[in-house]
Amino acid sequence: MKILSAYADDAIYNREALGLHRVVIAVPRRRGKRCIAIGESRMTMPYSPGDSVMRRTKSALVNSSLQFSLLAALALPSLAAHADPLPCQGRLASISGKIMTNSMAGGESLGILQGTVDGWNKLKCGINGKPRFNDDGSFAGFTHSLVCDDTVISENRIDTIHSQVISNSRFDGVPSFRSCGIPGMDLTYGAFREISEPQSGRGIFSPTGGGRLVIDGVVNCAGAVDMKFTGEVCLVR
Repeated sequence: MKILSAYADDAIYNREALGLHRVVIAVPRRRGKRCIAIGESRMTMPYSPGDSVMRRTKSALVNSSLQFSLLAALALPSLAAHADPLPCQGRLASISGKIMTNSMAGGESLGILQGTVDGWNKLKCGINGKPRFNDDGSFAGFTHSLVCDDTVISENRIDTIHSQVISNSRFDGVPSFRSCGIPGMDLTYGAFREISEPQSGRGIFSPTGGGRLVIDGVVNCAGAVDMKFTGEVCLVR
């Protein structure tokens, strides 16, 4: 794999290489943007007919998310100047729990969240994270989208929906990462802290957002990310 930039939009798979029982993955450079302090690496990965493309590429592409971490560390001044959380147009309630995700192509993540809201309401939610950029192309953090397993009356008072949150997350301080020490693979592991602020919601969560979560996590060399979080969310039900 040749990682040209931390600003990766997607992965391009060389189908001709599949016939040679190898797959080569190229991650394109984001148009008009340059990556800072990120080098280039190249590797090939053995192809197994029984594996899915996602399994074959997960470990290699975990570096995408970690490169965003490095960009965040280099851009601490811009990340430090953040606004206060959105005002809660409802009531603030405690929330705590855990998040388990896998790193994916393009710096995205996919996984599940298990949390307890208001001390008693237990929720399980799917969660997808996508990198977010400022107008000048610099890394701004992640946008996390959640949909939960509850069922509540929708806004039209006729149908039902599942509670949903869209939250913006950013690194808090410098992530602590170290090299995995795998020859030819620029992979790292370590710990990080994020601040996440809900921007909108549905179901039990306020449509105008509000609240703040503190997330402590670790990532391993296979691309698995395990996190614990505490904080407050804005409820309307």
